[in-house]
Amino acid sequence: MKHVKRMAIEDLSLAERAALLAGASQWTTRAVPRAGVPPMVMSDGPHGLRHEVVRPAAQPAAPAAQPAAPAAPTAPGASLPATCFPTAATVACSWDPELASHMGATIAQEARAQGVDVLLGPGLNIKRSPRCGRNFEYYSEDPVLAGRMGAEFIRGVQSQGVAACPKHFAVNGQELRRQSSNSVVDERTMRELYLTAFEIAVREGRPWAIMSSYNRVNGVYAHENRHLLTEILRDEWGFDGMVVSDWGASNSAVQAVAAGGSLEMPCPGLASVREVMRAVEDGRLAEADVTARAREVALCAARTHGGAAHGDRTGSMPSLGSVVAPAGVLPPDMIDAHHRVARDVAEQSMVLLRNEPIASMGARAGKPVLPLPAGTRVALVGDMAARPRFQGSGSSKVNATRVDALVGALAAEGGLALAGYAPGCRHDGTPSRELVDRAVAVAVRGDVDAVVACVGLDERSEAEGLDRSTLAMPAPQLDLMAALAKACGKADKPLIAVLTAGSPVLLPWADDCDAILYAGLGGQAGASAVARILSGKANPSGRLAETWPLGECDGVYGETNVPGGPGKSGASAVAPASAYPCPDRDVVYREGPLVGYRYWTTAGLPVRFPFGHGLTYTRFDYADLEVGQTGVSFTLTNVGDRPGAEVAQLYVTGPCGSAGGDPASDGPARVALELKGFAKVRLDPGESTRVTIPFDRYTFRHWDEASGSWQVESGPWRVTIGSDCLTPRLSATHMVRGTMGARLGGPGDLSGQGDLDSPGIPAVLGVPGMAGDPAAADADHRCRLAAVRAETARALADVASMGDGIVSVAPAPIVSTAPVVSTMPIVSDVTPQSAASRVFDANDPFSSWSGSRDLVARWWAHRLARDERRARERRGEPDLDALFRLNMPPRALAKLSGGRADARAARSLARIPNGHPVLGLAGFALGVLRNQVANRRTAALLGRFGLK
Repeated sequence: MKHVKRMAIEDLSLAERAALLAGASQWTTRAVPRAGVPPMVMSDGPHGLRHEVVRPAAQPAAPAAQPAAPAAPTAPGASLPATCFPTAATVACSWDPELASHMGATIAQEARAQGVDVLLGPGLNIKRSPRCGRNFEYYSEDPVLAGRMGAEFIRGVQSQGVAACPKHFAVNGQELRRQSSNSVVDERTMRELYLTAFEIAVREGRPWAIMSSYNRVNGVYAHENRHLLTEILRDEWGFDGMVVSDWGASNSAVQAVAAGGSLEMPCPGLASVREVMRAVEDGRLAEADVTARAREVALCAARTHGGAAHGDRTGSMPSLGSVVAPAGVLPPDMIDAHHRVARDVAEQSMVLLRNEPIASMGARAGKPVLPLPAGTRVALVGDMAARPRFQGSGSSKVNATRVDALVGALAAEGGLALAGYAPGCRHDGTPSRELVDRAVAVAVRGDVDAVVACVGLDERSEAEGLDRSTLAMPAPQLDLMAALAKACGKADKPLIAVLTAGSPVLLPWADDCDAILYAGLGGQAGASAVARILSGKANPSGRLAETWPLGECDGVYGETNVPGGPGKSGASAVAPASAYPCPDRDVVYREGPLVGYRYWTTAGLPVRFPFGHGLTYTRFDYADLEVGQTGVSFTLTNVGDRPGAEVAQLYVTGPCGSAGGDPASDGPARVALELKGFAKVRLDPGESTRVTIPFDRYTFRHWDEASGSWQVESGPWRVTIGSDCLTPRLSATHMVRGTMGARLGGPGDLSGQGDLDSPGIPAVLGVPGMAGDPAAADADHRCRLAAVRAETARALADVASMGDGIVSVAPAPIVSTAPVVSTMPIVSDVTPQSAASRVFDANDPFSSWSGSRDLVARWWAHRLARDERRARERRGEPDLDALFRLNMPPRALAKLSGGRADARAARSLARIPNGHPVLGLAGFALGVLRNQVANRRTAALLGRFGLK
């Protein structure tokens, strides 16, 4: 065969380069034969591969009587069986980056076997509120923990020659209006809280791709936000990969290319190619930008098609001695081996929240209820014991190769005896007093030694596309727990709760349980892991990756019914805070950095379980703290009688700058403490080791708005080693020589500190410290809280003054702290900013049309809402397809209709809710016809170069 020399990207025609920047189909990119650029296959996969092989048939263009409503591009279709691992929220509780790396490599092996090149994960968004419906896909409320876990997951995936694609970049904090909302956030909060996880993942994991989010950030869509994609991601962090839009998240192809957006997905059609070419020809877009973006896509394709260096493309697995079965079906030995990996990940990620001494059970009286001795006769109660919920709902839903259930695993994996089982409640969430009574009857039987209740959030309670309206568990499960607690108390039987949920829930029954094991969403082998932990075959070592509050959080932080809060009398009213989820176009991050434990520790308010909390079956002693220029070291000893693992956590507390929020005061406002490092250490009984946690570029820095750079505050810092954020084990005070006042070279320049990749900078002088008294602590809480709020308000005012249609960012009023009573577990169709004078545009979701004056618009919105409700009732869980239709804006049709509609046609639909339905529908129909004619010409042009 005659050798054909491959062309360089810059030598391709403009049409070929532009075509590389738009997806070819739902899950694939375009090949460019003349440059030897192969197509890439993408798949969802934060906790397991969801490789779709059967997709719904393409819908025809909408008739002129109504707007088009294409199938949701992320709606789960038929997918090949794959191993379902614990979700990110659960894996983060392992606090074990090496475990995340192993999990990532294992998923990537299955990706190779099924012909997938790009894995869409991990999810690195910070959990701004525990009520975000997609929190199960994200690691943590803390950026250092999320970043470290994400970086190692990325390394694991890419070790197998598959591209990891961390998401959603950036400041994507709620599901409601996620395709059209505008996140209004000050620069310091954005960089320190919402971007640091991505920064760690990019600098340390070196991902080959990254996914931009749907939302706007301070008025500019994420996929066309030059500040995010070029100035920060590429220029500061050194990212050299491909930026892919979330499915349908691209707004303007031209602005995306100019800003640093590489690839529009899924299949925006040929209109994007024409737009880019026309912009270059008109001088509105530099051809060099098109070349740069095309080179980024080509580089990712080359990396994922690296041949033998990355494992062969047929999916063979040398480590398992297996060859992939036909059509991408995983071979049996791979399925078995990966199921064991999933169980190991689950075991190390589950968190023992409570484990009280018991008065019964003979010789074990006075000892913690867990672990249960072999042969213990257990009554299992709860529908989830037989029908486990092991993953979330939405685009990440995996077609698991197998699923363990506790009713079978209790004896097989745990060596415990199943004395009886009762569901206790209906799977559909409807109440049943009869089922509760049957469960109590089983629990109090004479042949039962202990009762294990499997409860938590069901499929309807948390899902992609929806936010939770309450932190409460479904009412029937609360009724069940109340009845079991009463019955077990009278019968003198220990009650153990196994809690399934992807995010925190309220636990009004916690004090009535002898033990609580948080299983999270443990993946397909989660039940086996639970059985092994209950029986002591595995020692729990997980720690919470987010705070569990005592009461309902009405807003993002703090508006909570907290007994014994400030003043120690009744409920506390703490404000301002941002409503959550925000139904408006502009989501204002008024709370600044006061998110998660940063809020609770700064405000000095109690919580149910603090960030970092977790128990084990052994005990650990901390001693001999030393601080040097490179970090801290201390001695850790297992003083118990079992092998186990401890998670030692490094927190720092900076000087209280800007006391009372006085801008004239020296130093930045700071929260009470921040996690800056951790180490998971495994020790045998009696074993000791010296543990070192290094300082790095993230330890003492803060973003200085005035200079637009990272700086380090000089002065006394408290360095604490804790077993959680509220339990200090060792502490010392350190004098830090910082960079405040230094003239730095530019954004991200840390030259004033030396090389922060070398942890010896900044200089730290160890000085022994001692804890302050309660009065001093209260004063510190007040000082810091006031300072942070004042600084955030000033910074947000500056953001608002820079425009782009941002609404008022004035502080929200104090609201009632009465408990929220809700019968709806989710929020999906709140009507935003409805007013008679409202003007709608192409970026307002269809759901918002319910507030229109136009009858046709209201009918369409109500029809979509009705379809969503019916789909949810029919499936017994949220339907992502229906949710996507309801919450998508008209502009998304230009990116999701397979090329049938372009941006001009989509914009015409915005006339409908503004009182011009005939003009809107006619303009849309005409635009579709015009676009089809133009598509034929563009396809002919690309065909000359061998592109399809």
